[in-house]
Amino acid sequence: MREIEKCIWHPWASDEEGWCWKCDEEKQKEMFTSLNFDQVTQQISRPKDDITWAVMKDLVSRAERGVQKYNTTLGENNHQNMLQHAYEEALDLAQYLKKEITTLNTVQDLVKQYANDLELGAKIRELYEHK
Repeated sequence: MREIEKCIWHPWASDEEGWCWKCDEEKQKEMFTSLNFDQVTQQISRPKDDITWAVMKDLVSRAERGVQKYNTTLGENNHQNMLQHAYEEALDLAQYLKKEITTLNTVQDLVKQYANDLELGAKIRELYEHK
């Protein structure tokens, strides 16, 4: 059995067996930033549910964009108040949801009012194309 040496770059991050969590973290980040989306998704077993798969792909894509934009991962970012940031994002989400619920309700009401598809289409275009 080969004897493992302690990490010479991060001796404070090595355990007795020579495993260095700092090097491992850097290797993972390097590996992640060098992989493209298809390579990452090949390493993940695809769930049967298409919605779950779409969310997983979105998460990987957002993580890639975050590393490219900020040159750091979310896990490494200790400079922001994540609770405040999440709260502000939740407020934005609530507004987006309310807007889409209102739009859906309006379209559903129009479907009930206009039995003729031609009239319905004209009304929907009138309401939504000119904004």
